[in-house]
Amino acid sequence: MPKKPLAILTPKTYNGGAENVAAHLSRHFHENYDVSVLAFDTLRTDYEYAGTMVDLALPKVTGIIQRLYMLWQAVMKVRHYKKTVMPVACISLIGHPNLTNVLSRQGEFCVISVRTYMRRSPNFIKHFLQKQLVYQVYNRADKVVAICEGVRKDLVDYYGVNPNKIEVIYPYFHVAEIQKKSQELIEDEWHGVFSKPVIITAGRLTYDKGQWHLIKAFSLVKAEIPDAVLVILGRGEMEADLKHLAGRSGYSDDIHFMGYCNNPFKYISSASVFAFPSLIEGFGNALGEALACGTPAVACDCDVGPREILAPETDFHSKAQCIEQYPAGFLVPAFDETCDMETKIPTTVESDMANALLRVLQDDVLRKSMSSAASQRAWCFDTAPGTGRWDALLESN
Repeated sequence: MPKKPLAILTPKTYNGGAENVAAHLSRHFHENYDVSVLAFDTLRTDYEYAGTMVDLALPKVTGIIQRLYMLWQAVMKVRHYKKTVMPVACISLIGHPNLTNVLSRQGEFCVISVRTYMRRSPNFIKHFLQKQLVYQVYNRADKVVAICEGVRKDLVDYYGVNPNKIEVIYPYFHVAEIQKKSQELIEDEWHGVFSKPVIITAGRLTYDKGQWHLIKAFSLVKAEIPDAVLVILGRGEMEADLKHLAGRSGYSDDIHFMGYCNNPFKYISSASVFAFPSLIEGFGNALGEALACGTPAVACDCDVGPREILAPETDFHSKAQCIEQYPAGFLVPAFDETCDMETKIPTTVESDMANALLRVLQDDVLRKSMSSAASQRAWCFDTAPGTGRWDALLESN
């Protein structure tokens, strides 16, 4: 019997958590469905996708008018695809793909996935339009998958999305596979670096990820641990600015930008502590994967995400006012969202992050205990429970 067609709509095929989730879903559903992955942008492919790849060949644009025109193009192309292939369901991930999925609907089971705390937008007009679009469009979907409880609450309380439509499905990853990859040997050229006390972080080099706060906190760590090093994995539009800040800090020789890595886990597992300085998150895949590597974490308690990972028994809507210790790591108060690349004097919260990092680096017993707890906590986000929730969601159609 031929498999039923299933569509997955993703913004691009590289450099992002949503894109990685699309790849995971394509591989999982490929066993029982004829999967097609429709991508807005296929400039390169960082992840392993299953099924048929469909390049929507949409232009990269800026400005509200251009974006609306691009959205209209996307809707027309996806609507044509749906009329031709007639998928039983279409799953979309974040932003424009979600809008496109709903607006191009042709009777299929429509599932959209919200993977970030959308309320945060520095532009008032964009913020206003987003709120109206979310309320009007998302309520027309059959199901809305929220990446965590914090996102679910925001969708209901602020955007007015029908709570009966929302399902919370945490991101998932293959813990055993990550642990296997984390055991691979690092290259000889990095042995010298990783023989020292290493703070590591991973993520796109963008405003949302807040890496400049970490670079400034690192200067305080260096005052206490002179041989400490900072390793930054990832690439993005702020790379040049962050490298300039690293140079101005006086510790550029000890701050290593490694770019994108096919296997970041071998570096994360070789580090002493994982730092997560994000200002805006939906969940924080990199933080969960770091725990799978057995690496203790120090994370900023931003609006949603890190607290649900590191402190699952606490109130997810509370916010750290000081350094909080949990079995697998520390939460520190949310960072100032001003992107200050000039002031050398660390802020109070940057000092909090530095102090939490120092507590992990300087206490071998604590670090080993947190490492064990991190590995154990990671299994809560393993593939089996995550894919089971997605299977149940589609079967509810």
